[in-house]
Amino acid sequence: TTEPETSSMQVQIIVYDVPQPPEWADIPDTSTFEGDTLILVVSASDPDGVPPVLSVLGSPPNSRFTDLHNGTGAFNFFPSFVQADTYWVSFIATDPTTLADTEQVQIVVKEAGNQSPVLYPIQTEWVIPAIYGDSFTVSALDPDSTIPTLTAVQLPYNASFYDSGNGVGLFTFIPDTTQADSVYEIIFITSDGLLADSEAVTCSVIAYKRGDANGDRNVTIADVVFLINYLFNDGPAPVPWGAGDGNGDGNVTIVDAVYLVNYLFNDGPPPPKIEWMDFGSNENVDSKWKSQRNSGNSR
Repeated sequence: TTEPETSSMQVQIIVYDVPQPPEWADIPDTSTFEGDTLILVVSASDPDGVPPVLSVLGSPPNSRFTDLHNGTGAFNFFPSFVQADTYWVSFIATDPTTLADTEQVQIVVKEAGNQSPVLYPIQTEWVIPAIYGDSFTVSALDPDSTIPTLTAVQLPYNASFYDSGNGVGLFTFIPDTTQADSVYEIIFITSDGLLADSEAVTCSVIAYKRGDANGDRNVTIADVVFLINYLFNDGPAPVPWGAGDGNGDGNVTIVDAVYLVNYLFNDGPPPPKIEWMDFGSNENVDSKWKSQRNSGNSR
């Protein structure tokens, strides 16, 4: 029996690379409420094994998307209290050849209802110098973007509060000498007509006399040292500023230090008493105190 003859041939087979587009894992439609936080973790894969680049289109305000560069991404949405609506966000996965897959997701932001206005933090304890007085602003914000009203109750005599109508109010208190050593509690209230927020502030009125620059209620050599440190070494200013006006001429200078030395050691005249008429109207007192306290020429 004769064996059949066999032969072989080597054939080259070439498999060409055909890029495939990336594919998103399913991203369901979702919803949230105003004021809440929505976090979506999304992922896409590429059959070619290269992590796709992830991006979004149509991001609503107060949202952001982060591509983690491993085929996953994080979409964070912090809707404000005026963003109740329906939003369509397109998530896009793109491979190096620019092939892409897009997933459109519906996000519904639901109305959270009326929100209470909020007062910005206020310094709750104030020391107000008699005669000179002080003032400060009170501000509020309504998350619903309406302009809240501002009021103050338990206002003491010589105090006023003005609501400017834009969410900011001005409190001014210029106590007279009869109010020295008194403590007042003022309550500031902001309201949208239905809901409100409030804060209590304590104002302590201090009495002082000219020459008592360091505020220890005595006139001694320590006040002279305090004035010199203030005038020439950038030390703290007298509180109130007029306490350093030892000679009562309306200025705080080295002349006041000399005046106090003369009073303390040479039988010179004492610092003059403070009289309301020295300052005129409340408006003039306030202007004088503000300009002296803030002016670089007061030294």
